[in-house]
Amino acid sequence: MIAARDIAFAYPRGGFALKVSQLDVAPAERVGVIGPSGTGKTTLLNLLAGLSRPDAGTLSVAGTDLTALGEAGRRRFRATHVGFIFQNFALVDYLNAYENILYPYRVGLGLKLDSQVRERAHALADACGIANRLKSHPQALSGGEQQRVAICRALVTRPRLILADEATGNLDPETKEVILDLLFARAAEMEATVLAVTHDHDLLPRFDRVIDFSTLRQAA
Repeated sequence: MIAARDIAFAYPRGGFALKVSQLDVAPAERVGVIGPSGTGKTTLLNLLAGLSRPDAGTLSVAGTDLTALGEAGRRRFRATHVGFIFQNFALVDYLNAYENILYPYRVGLGLKLDSQVRERAHALADACGIANRLKSHPQALSGGEQQRVAICRALVTRPRLILADEATGNLDPETKEVILDLLFARAAEMEATVLAVTHDHDLLPRFDRVIDFSTLRQAA
């Protein structure tokens, strides 16, 4: 599902730079990513989602060479192949929770919003415990509720790759387990790969494999 070789990326005007010599993730694998803050874990997720483009190296996701695509091509790829749970949720303030869940269908070329998708959105909201909050806007939701909206949005397109940046960070321990169960169950149904950044080491036994990102970078 993921094959990265000799990836290098640096933000404009100097500062942080990321180098990873090799990263391979198998289809349907559930991989946890740990490591100190500031080591580039979120930057890696952005590259895998096509939000950023490597300065050097090759990066293939779901059989597509992202380094060969322009911005529009990466946007289309992301809409149809990737579900991204952002650490800051990235909800749209002027849309209610239900509209935020369906937001990929507003912007994703090749995605068709139909009754089946709407039913799936309601089912996800119910499973995440926010079915009674769908008419509320982000500013009226708690941090945990916003996070669950973001999780529903990432899953509603039935992506092949789910990228999660601290997907359970704002949830209580019991809810974390419920949400992780949901995430893994939906991924199994879709035969999707999960790559999740987390600082919660109690969750690591739930993954097939754990990558220490500080070690991964040292190999660069």
